Amino acid sequence: MKNSQGRSFKDKTPVLGILQRGTGVICKVLKDTTSKSLNAPILRAVSKHAKAVYSDEWSGYKTIHKVFNHYVVDHGRKIYAVGDIHTNTIEAFLSNYCKRALMGTYSKVAKKHLQLYFDEFSFRYNNRRYNGVNRFEVAMCQCLV
Repeated sequence: MKNSQGRSFKDKTPVLGILQRGTGVICKVLKDTTSKSLNAPILRAVSKHAKAVYSDEWSGYKTIHKVFNHYVVDHGRKIYAVGDIHTNTIEAFLSNYCKRALMGTYSKVAKKHLQLYFDEFSFRYNNRRYNGVNRFEVAMCQCLV
């Protein structure tokens, strides 16, 4: 679509990805990327005891610093990491698990089902250390709850 590169979502649906290093990821399909839309899922998902939250420079994250120690990597200025402060892990998840599946395996995805796809991607990532049988058992146990 014309004039829709980068963060424009004229033809895209915004998805918020929250990843705790060494544990797991959750994704939330959003209607837009305003601060109001971003803050509620972040506040629900991130423990109030979290040491820090890392994000890129998107203006929608501007109020996170009121609740958390918030560190920003400024991709616009070609700053991708400062020591342990980076968003590389969530970006790799979104690229390797989500984008590749959406462009390859699931080539035609309806917007109304997008949250279900991201739930699947999150489940696969969060259980990636299990073999196929164990991952299936985990999935079945969650169905019983």
